[in-house]
Amino acid sequence: MATSRRNQLNRGAMPTVIEEPEQVGANTVMVEPPLNWPPPTTSEEEEQTGVLFGNNEQLEDQVTDSNSSQEEHRRVRGPTLMHRGWAEDGGILDIHVNNLGQPVEETCSRLASNLGVLARNGHLAPLTYLDWRHVPDIRKDAIWTHIKENTNATDQMRKFMMASVGRKWKEWKAEVKRQGYTKYKTNEERLKHCPPRVEESQWPRLIYYWDSDKGKAKSEKNKAIRKNWTTPHIW
Repeated sequence: MATSRRNQLNRGAMPTVIEEPEQVGANTVMVEPPLNWPPPTTSEEEEQTGVLFGNNEQLEDQVTDSNSSQEEHRRVRGPTLMHRGWAEDGGILDIHVNNLGQPVEETCSRLASNLGVLARNGHLAPLTYLDWRHVPDIRKDAIWTHIKENTNATDQMRKFMMASVGRKWKEWKAEVKRQGYTKYKTNEERLKHCPPRVEESQWPRLIYYWDSDKGKAKSEKNKAIRKNWTTPHIW
C-alpha cells in the first residue's frame, strides 16, 4: 500500500486536501487585514482638488480575496509534491544516524535540502502561523508522511526531523521578511513585491502583522534572543 501511494505521488497525482479545524485562535495565526488597508495614499494634486479616485473592481477583488482566505483556514489544498524520490537515483533516501539519532554521512545534506523544500511549501506549512508550535498537527502529520514516503525514516527519527523542518520554516519566514518587507518603506510597495515562492494570498497578512505593534514587539524580542544565542544548530 505504501509503495502504491509513493508511486502515485511521484507520478504527480493530485495530493489529498488538508482539512483543518474550523476554529483558529487569534493568538496562533495572523489575521486578515481590513478592507481599507493599507490606507490610500493621496497625491499632491488630489489633496489640492480634494478628489479621490476609487476603483470598484479593486474593492470587489479585495472582498473576494478576503472570503477566499477565510475559507482557506478550513480547507487547504495539498502541496504540489516533488515528482522524484529524494535519493540521487530518484528512489528512497537511505538515512544513517548516529547514537543521538542525528543523520550522518553524505545523505545529511540531501535530506536537509529536501526538508527545506517542505518547510518553504506555503500550502503545506503556511507562514501565517505566528509560531511553528501553532502549526496544526494535521499539517505536521502530512509533512512527516511525505518524509517517510521518500526515506527510510523511522518513527524514532520524527522528533529530530520535525524540529529541523520547524527551524527551516522559521528561517524561511525571516528570509521572506528581509526580501519583501524590510527593504521597502511603505506597505503599498511591499504589497507589490511578494517574494518568489510565497503564496500571494498569505502575503497581505504577513505584511499587516509585521507592521503591527504586536509584530514589531515580537521582532525586537527575537532580536534580543538571537543576540544572546551562542549555540548554533547543525542543520
